[in-house]
Amino acid sequence: YQRRVHGGEFQAEMLDYMPGKHRRLVEDFRRRVARSGSTRDHIANGPPELAVVHRECVLALRAFRSFHKDVATKYLAKALLGTGSSSFRDMLQQAVDNTGAAA
Repeated sequence: YQRRVHGGEFQAEMLDYMPGKHRRLVEDFRRRVARSGSTRDHIANGPPELAVVHRECVLALRAFRSFHKDVATKYLAKALLGTGSSSFRDMLQQAVDNTGAAA
């Protein structure tokens, strides 16, 4: 039996493995984002240039996630390790795909 963990569930699981300072940083960031509202709403209500810059940022993030997926896949496959009991490659590919879809 192999459990598949994706997206938010995987990120929540990874918080358990983070050093305390890193975990608190992520938790603080999440609280701030929850208070400020959706990035998409800010983009939709902002100047048109904001949408262009946002798209460029999302595409850069997608490129980084794709690179990270490749590095992690090579490392983990070589070391014969996975991320918990999840399918790390599928999870990382889903992050790449989701980011690309947001562009």
